[in-house]
Amino acid sequence: MTTTALTYRLFLAVTLAPDVQAAAAAWSRELEQKLTFRKWVHPHDLHITLQFLGPTQLDQVDALQEAVQSAASRAAEASFTLTLGTLGTFGRPQRPSILWAGIGGDGFQLLTQLHAQICDATASLGFEPENRAFHPHLTLAREYNSEVPLDTGLLSRLKPPTDENGKPLSWRVDNVTLYRSLLGQKPMYDPLASFPIGPQT
Repeated sequence: MTTTALTYRLFLAVTLAPDVQAAAAAWSRELEQKLTFRKWVHPHDLHITLQFLGPTQLDQVDALQEAVQSAASRAAEASFTLTLGTLGTFGRPQRPSILWAGIGGDGFQLLTQLHAQICDATASLGFEPENRAFHPHLTLAREYNSEVPLDTGLLSRLKPPTDENGKPLSWRVDNVTLYRSLLGQKPMYDPLASFPIGPQT
């Protein structure tokens, strides 16, 4: 008799500061009134994916966490700043599969470096990076669902929220989070562990 090893569906991400998450969630609710997508991301599920790991056996999780912690601790800085940007899509422009908000800020290059370090660390455990360039973004909705093609010009007119000075919303990123996907649930992503970025004293 054979048994199936318990697996988790995992990914690594950086999260939003609470105030930025709240603003992004409010923006998403506004967008839902103007853009017809089948699935809108739950506010607690908003994140920036660093690496999708996929089905992972439970007995691999400890080694995975050690690898991610080591990679995060080798980051050049202990934290960095990101900003919330404008809307974009993946898939066919007039019938996209994903609606997202771009990510920018002074820490964009450090985020890219962190992604590369994590992918290198997890590769030794058999996790393969995606075969495409890293494009950090905040997924807001999935599956455009209208008989009318999307007005792509509308996206540029739906401006992201700003701070009290009219500047892009920004926040400090100081850790990497390991998430488990709970398909069919809301919120769908369950944080399992958090790893500080940069050298630890």
